[in-house]
Amino acid sequence: MEKAKKIIKRALVYYQINNNKNKYEQKIKKLTKGISKINKDQVYLDHLKKWRIFDKNVTGDWFTLYSGVSEVYSPNYVPESIYYSYLEPILNNYEHCVSYSDKNVYDLVYREGIFPTTLLRNISGSFYNQNYEPVNKVDEHLDALKTVYPELILKPSIASGGGVNVILFKLQEGKYKTGAEGIILNKDFLDKIYKSNYVIQQKLESHIELSKFNPSSLNTIRVLTYRSVNSNKINILNCVLRVGAEGAVVDNSRAGGVAIGIDSAGRLNNFATDKSGSKKFKLSEYDLSKKFSIPKFDNILQLAKTIAAKNIHHRLLGLDMVVNESGNINCVEVNNKGNEINFFQFNNGPLFGEFTDEIAEYCFDNMSKIYRYYAWK
Repeated sequence: MEKAKKIIKRALVYYQINNNKNKYEQKIKKLTKGISKINKDQVYLDHLKKWRIFDKNVTGDWFTLYSGVSEVYSPNYVPESIYYSYLEPILNNYEHCVSYSDKNVYDLVYREGIFPTTLLRNISGSFYNQNYEPVNKVDEHLDALKTVYPELILKPSIASGGGVNVILFKLQEGKYKTGAEGIILNKDFLDKIYKSNYVIQQKLESHIELSKFNPSSLNTIRVLTYRSVNSNKINILNCVLRVGAEGAVVDNSRAGGVAIGIDSAGRLNNFATDKSGSKKFKLSEYDLSKKFSIPKFDNILQLAKTIAAKNIHHRLLGLDMVVNESGNINCVEVNNKGNEINFFQFNNGPLFGEFTDEIAEYCFDNMSKIYRYYAWK
């Protein structure tokens, strides 16, 4: 009986893996349609050799796309199909992903002042204030905020990636309302639409130097951290500046945002890319050929490492960092699952850099950990 259960479990897991891989292989076919193929030289062949230990059918299409956009030619680009099917599930313990990425847990895990001020919490249907004290009269609590906060941000506290369901409310005629729709923020709206597990936070504004790329959005620095499988030292792998579309509140690519690569010294690339890899050389009339350095970049990286040190179950984290209008650094979101990888490789070259072989070898040697991910998925 136990042997039969193991066989069934293995079959179900690999069925899910194959579905996952097929999804990304269909995606890359669309993205590379009409793009000239790269010559199958030694670098191309080394790329296939590196990743075919996981999937013998992996193609060189991701390599073609990434290297064509970034103009960095290396075998170390990570195909999306490999990253999402094998690497992230092995490196990050999915069983703990939800709890560690819940915005209502941030202020319990980390030191004060790192994240935006949360003014109202909903946790499993119950309301709490900033200090986790019960709130029984929600509308009265919201009314009391009006004297201090002219704008509020409402967002899910769990599974809020991609800027989905993030809403800006502005104080208008004595009520918190959205823009064109005029939706009023109150308990009835929250119960009907959001139901449970969300936060209402103070709206942050970008530092004046970062707002020049787009003044309507909070333009964040996405920092990818890696806790080494060999030394457990936390390393900074990759950074991009994410900029929202004109008029948008969020900076996510699915909402029309773009990403600009950042080098190890905090300097921006001379181009931005959208979600398909198309390049832009100007943003809000700002010419990206001008040299620009991210303010307080070293402090951003240090805070990212501090946060990563608290995430003991996750070796890969995508941290959304911001320099606010006062010059202070905040973290807006901790991403430990489904980390976007394309904007890193479009802009900066291979995702893992010098740690590529270390990560690939570890994941191949620890394939059994993949059952943990798909069992909880």
